[in-house]
Amino acid sequence: MTSTASENQKASIRIDIISDVMCPWCVIGYMGLKQALTEIDAEVTASIHWQPFELNPTMPAEGQYLAEPYLCY
Repeated sequence: MTSTASENQKASIRIDIISDVMCPWCVIGYMGLKQALTEIDAEVTASIHWQPFELNPTMPAEGQYLAEPYLCY
């Protein structure tokens, strides 16, 4: 398809993003996806559907010290 393709000629895709809202890598991946979709906007119509995921379901309510696994005593 060319960049002048009409709306009814676009391919439609559904993208499910399964993400923890606190994950910085998820944000980086989403920003890359947004950039890619912008670049192919003439050919594809994408609908993004967010799904929840908890990276660390055993984290205590008070949180966790981020450097904890890397401390050397």
